[in-house]
Amino acid sequence: MRVAPLGLYMRNPEYAGKYAAEISAITHGHPLANIPSYVFATMIYFILNEKLNIPKCFKEIIPDEEKYMAKLDEMAPLAKADGCTKTNPVIPEIDEFKELFIKVYRGE
Repeated sequence: MRVAPLGLYMRNPEYAGKYAAEISAITHGHPLANIPSYVFATMIYFILNEKLNIPKCFKEIIPDEEKYMAKLDEMAPLAKADGCTKTNPVIPEIDEFKELFIKVYRGE
């Protein structure tokens, strides 16, 4: 399901479920389609984040921020060139990829 990343990304299970339900409403016509999406994203949150102790941000596993930031100029173009990026409704620019990488690193 496309809402699974919300269970990993969100820092609050209620927000993971809420946003998953809102996203599913965009592409699913049935009025009850948002319920499984809510449950699925919330389950992912609890199972993966809490039970498996998945770090909340890259900084927890890559403590050298200076070294990480030095790689942004290399990582951003690779992300933009990735084949899956072409299927996004909005393709981020290089600077937007860098911003995303910084947020993921810091857990923002």
